[in-house]
Amino acid sequence: QRMQNQANFLESMRGLANNNQFSAYLTDLIGSLSNQPALLGATIALFLAILLLVFWLVAVSQAGLISATKNIADGQSTSLYSSIKTGHQHFWAILVLNIITRFATYLVMAMAILPFLILFLAQTDAGWSFNVVMGISFIVAVPIALIISFIIKYATMYVVLDGESWWMGLDRAISLFFRNWLVSLEMAGLMLVASLAVNFILFILIPSTFGIQVAIFLNNATVISFLTLLPTLGLVMASMAWFGTFQYVAWTLLFKKLQSGLVVAKLHRLTSDIPIYIANWITKQTIVMPTGTTKSKKR
Repeated sequence: QRMQNQANFLESMRGLANNNQFSAYLTDLIGSLSNQPALLGATIALFLAILLLVFWLVAVSQAGLISATKNIADGQSTSLYSSIKTGHQHFWAILVLNIITRFATYLVMAMAILPFLILFLAQTDAGWSFNVVMGISFIVAVPIALIISFIIKYATMYVVLDGESWWMGLDRAISLFFRNWLVSLEMAGLMLVASLAVNFILFILIPSTFGIQVAIFLNNATVISFLTLLPTLGLVMASMAWFGTFQYVAWTLLFKKLQSGLVVAKLHRLTSDIPIYIANWITKQTIVMPTGTTKSKKR
């Protein structure tokens, strides 16, 4: 559906692919930068510096939230400085786990989307059989992507809370997930409901003119147009920051309980109680005796 709504974008991609404009653009870009080695070096250095800063912020934030949640849950004091320090100590391990997450998830989803994209760009109609293949690919790809995200969450917590290396954290996380896969799915379901609730509230709070304001800013970026966007952007960013924190807190508390072995899936508890309900129902039934009398008998 999202691709259907982006028809113009895909049509442009198809035109660029058919006219070899992608390769021409890259050739021109490489040629321009090659003629100015100083500019090329400065551009690469600036790009790498920004990329490293973003990676550092992501890794430190994740570790800091996990560490702070654990300290608060254990009744210990915490601070922004101690959280940043903990995150910095585990930066490289968490960076590796984040790279694994992105690479594996994008690879799985690309395998599901790529056949459709290739056929679209080639202007080929594969008929109903292609729809079946696409459906099967998504049925397979989405659970795999979810499993990867669960395992990486637990691995990150092993690294931060137990001081494991990224490899040992990954190994222990795989074992923990497959021992508690149903609990993990239930937690993911709760997070989905919470996400829908937050987005619904944002949908109500965001003014209907926000899209027009964005279009004006993109068409003619001025200080005034930016200031008109600022309140809504602040609301969205604050809401997403709060919800991101909420998720890390929830998953960290669940992780601590899973380690203690005290968590049982709600669905498992409900299904395990069914035989008890049936037995109680049977004991209340009245059994007709051969003499024609009735008697309530417990089995």
